[in-house]
Amino acid sequence: ITRLSIQRLDGKYSEEGFGLFGTAQGCEIKNVILEDYRVEVRYARTVGALVGFAQECEISDCKLVQGRKENFESGSWSFSNMGGLIGFANETNVKNCDVKSDLGLYREHETDYPAVGMLGGVVGEFRGGVMSNCTFSGSMESGVVAGGIVGRCDLAEIADCKSNADITSSF
Repeated sequence: ITRLSIQRLDGKYSEEGFGLFGTAQGCEIKNVILEDYRVEVRYARTVGALVGFAQECEISDCKLVQGRKENFESGSWSFSNMGGLIGFANETNVKNCDVKSDLGLYREHETDYPAVGMLGGVVGEFRGGVMSNCTFSGSMESGVVAGGIVGRCDLAEIADCKSNADITSSF
């Protein structure tokens, strides 16, 4: 898939996920390649180029190649998650995925919530799954928490993943 653009700039907060698939549950996603891709979403809870929110999915052999800087300006929620491929993965297995892109997670104003958000090269927040053989390369800018592969990880297993990230965070 080339030159896809997802924009949501209306300024109204949404708990929905945003990506090629906003929310995916109990499914298998494989062999998807996204090129020259732009995501610009403001005031949302989870954003990923491929999936905003993944629940109990199997995601494999997916790539984001030469994505432009992704912009995310968050609204009034205690957490926001953004990943190169997946914003939030819960009980989801991710393997053989690759992101080559520049990513950014922003607050428009210092007083905006969330004060905490998770920016990850592959997954913004990863909970209760297995990730293996995934890579990230590119730059990341964040006013909050940032990680080369995963922004935040809870009760999950990560193996054989590599990151070549230039990370700037003001948190």
